[in-house]
Amino acid sequence: MNIVSQRATASIALFLFSVLATPCDALGKTKLKQIRHIVLDPGHGGTNPGAPSVTGVYEKHITLPIALEIEKQLREATDVNVTLTRRGDTSIGLRERTRLANDAGGDLLISIHCNSSENPDANGLEVYFLDPEAAVTEFESLVEREEQGEADAQSPETPAGETATTPGEEKGPLSIDQVLLDASFYKSHERSEVLAGTLLDTIHKVAKIPRRKVRQAAFAVLKEARMPAVVLEVGYLSHAVEGKKLIDPNYQEIIARGVVKALLAFDKTVPR
Repeated sequence: MNIVSQRATASIALFLFSVLATPCDALGKTKLKQIRHIVLDPGHGGTNPGAPSVTGVYEKHITLPIALEIEKQLREATDVNVTLTRRGDTSIGLRERTRLANDAGGDLLISIHCNSSENPDANGLEVYFLDPEAAVTEFESLVEREEQGEADAQSPETPAGETATTPGEEKGPLSIDQVLLDASFYKSHERSEVLAGTLLDTIHKVAKIPRRKVRQAAFAVLKEARMPAVVLEVGYLSHAVEGKKLIDPNYQEIIARGVVKALLAFDKTVPR
């Protein structure tokens, strides 16, 4: 075998080795550089059904399939780990959801919900992140609706105005001011705003959902998160058209696609 043939054989061998040894991201999966573990929280569940749609389907039956579809697409398109706070129609406390995300070592938390309004014309996408002043704003009623339903489902016998606790657990939730004093929470809070904006813009473009605003609110599910965390309201169940679209699996798949694209974009913004 002459030297040319030897080089050709070596080149072919090297090519075959490179193909066989190619990591999964080069074969179609995107390798995220900073986000390695995503926690998805399908809102409501169990004895807390959430808001009803115009067709009578409750929020808890919409948030779960959207979360499962996001997980499916993430596993197909990326190499990240994905954790769901619930995989069935089960009740789970608000603070337990966040603690599951913390214990799992999640790099970010997305709590998925559907909105509702007495205004039949209200529709569109909104994303919330934590704000210490938001409890006294116009969004107080939305927070109350989401959290009161969870509290009732978690402990129906808890007296009004009190928070159910478990043995060894501190009484009452942490105040937002306490949370934001912690440096790790503060950094996560800053990145939460970036995540919220990325989700709003990307899902709007992909799913053609009317874009409302990134807002700040005092959702309990966000208060103890040690990672960027947002509440994603994917649309209004009370809207005659949007409420029907939200129960359509094809529409849910499009929403999930928008979330995945947003996460890919957000990963590029996270400092090393």
